[in-house]
Amino acid sequence: KYQVIRRDGSLIVVDANDPVFTSSAINLLFGIERVAIAKQVKNEFKTVVASITKLGSNLLLKGDKFYVKVEGQSKGYLPKDVEFAATSSLIEKTTKLGAKPGTEDKPDKLVTLTEKKFLRTLGKQKTLQYHQEIVPYLENPTPERYDFFDNSITEAYIFNRILELGWSPSLHYEFDKNKDMHYTLHDSHRPEKLSEKYQWIALYEFLAYLCDHYEYGNQYSDDDNKYEGPWQGLYRDIDPSYLNENSPKNVMGDCLSLPIINIDWEQYATNKCWVSQEGDMPDFKGILQVNGCGERKWLLLDGYYNFMEPHPPEEEPYEKYRKNMWFMIHSYFVRKSDTDTLFAWLKKQNFMDLRMPERGSGYGDIFLGEYFWSPAFNYYNRPYYGRNDWIKSEDHFH
Repeated sequence: KYQVIRRDGSLIVVDANDPVFTSSAINLLFGIERVAIAKQVKNEFKTVVASITKLGSNLLLKGDKFYVKVEGQSKGYLPKDVEFAATSSLIEKTTKLGAKPGTEDKPDKLVTLTEKKFLRTLGKQKTLQYHQEIVPYLENPTPERYDFFDNSITEAYIFNRILELGWSPSLHYEFDKNKDMHYTLHDSHRPEKLSEKYQWIALYEFLAYLCDHYEYGNQYSDDDNKYEGPWQGLYRDIDPSYLNENSPKNVMGDCLSLPIINIDWEQYATNKCWVSQEGDMPDFKGILQVNGCGERKWLLLDGYYNFMEPHPPEEEPYEKYRKNMWFMIHSYFVRKSDTDTLFAWLKKQNFMDLRMPERGSGYGDIFLGEYFWSPAFNYYNRPYYGRNDWIKSEDHFH
């Protein structure tokens, strides 16, 4: 349902209960491709970055390329600061989706922040309507077409199931307390408590119940969506087809010797000086070839590295311009007969335009033993997830 349709200069603005559904409907019914979803936010650096990150991570789909663009005046920061901070934050938040920054001319999703004195364009009646109807929705955007159940039911089921499985304070509390006393809350190597293991068991039982008794929905449209397996919801954590023996000789960390990259951030007096030179670029040959156990050598075929200049503890990470270097590694099979033509084409390309095919998404959701034969592999092995087999274009190899 929409609340108001109005003109704003050359734009047509639709105030709707469900912006995502409305934008899809406008696109399908009227063939309008450039439909934007807008939200008013407070003009503060942290609020703006957090809002862009939240909105972008909700809208991005697997394999999407996005571009963050900020326009207008600001207080205490530059628009480019927000673009940089929000882009980095979106990359971190959408790692499992495989979303990556694209270019301004052809992104899958364009996240734009424009400063405008919106309320000044409204009369008294519309301003009152905005505060009574629009602001409450922006603060609690619950689409009416979804029949959400109370999450307290889930919590009650899990808690009751934990007790049924045998966990009790008298048996496990002191053990968990002593096991956890040498670790901080944010320690990355903090072992799980016994109570947490019971919680995982109960949670997965509840997810299995949902899969058996409820239909698999589509939050972006009313089209039917088929549930094919737990890989769709990222419900699987442990790969039973790849288990290392728990001995020092076979632990992956003791076998692979990953390269250590040290960057001297203070070597150059200014950021401009640092950007214009290539002296501290890492040795990519050493990055691509990794030493394994004994005489074994491994090739790193896919990876993402991001290095940022450290900031003093009294400053926020994005409060000032800081040096940042990142690079991606992708690998491709190429027919031998095409190598010379492809190499000649590659030498002329600007790779910031993402001219090469993406590796596709879903790799982290498939078990090692499922490759090439299983329903999980077949589910992700399609163009929607970037799996296009051999790719050839008439004018270049995109």
